[in-house]
Amino acid sequence: MEFPKGCCFQAAIDSVVATATDTWGADNVDSSGLVIGENLTLEGGTMTVSGSVDAGDTRASDFAAAIENAVSGLTADAAGVTVDTSPAALARAEEKLTAALVAEPILFDTGSANISAESDAILERVAAAINAAPGINVEVVGHTDDQGSGAINTALSADRASAVLDRLVELGVDGDRLTSSGKGEAEPIADNTTEEGRAANRRIEFLFEGAA
Repeated sequence: MEFPKGCCFQAAIDSVVATATDTWGADNVDSSGLVIGENLTLEGGTMTVSGSVDAGDTRASDFAAAIENAVSGLTADAAGVTVDTSPAALARAEEKLTAALVAEPILFDTGSANISAESDAILERVAAAINAAPGINVEVVGHTDDQGSGAINTALSADRASAVLDRLVELGVDGDRLTSSGKGEAEPIADNTTEEGRAANRRIEFLFEGAA
């Protein structure tokens, strides 16, 4: 959607409001005080995005990017958004990533540390979330079910966590902020006697340093 210089200002502003609503939710957007002047121009203008977000929350940068995509000639600057890196905020970041990974697990070839291509999208989201927690170190932890020997499972979980770490670095995460480890079958979250439970236990976790 593009709005050439000198016309369609109302449509452009409507697009910005719609983008904000899509990003933050209707209950969090108030455009009632928005005034459109007759000499308004967006070409070469800058919209400043301010406020505070939790560590790991990419919505401020997503919103800025969406505005620039929606309105030709307008720059969005989210550099002033502050990031909450308190222990509680970091814990919320962990919880959100865990929920995302339950819905869309990182998948590997059977018995291997080769990451499935269908996991590219979720890994991109994980990388963005980690980059949205600046200065915070993150541990990548691999887990398996209890099938096979304990030693093999520990090694496999460590190899998978290391493979995820390497992929995150490829996606732009600073490798100095990442460590990896493998817990094997030692920390199940579900019943290993069922296939559904074993699938849940085969997982990657992300632990934010300093989380409550």
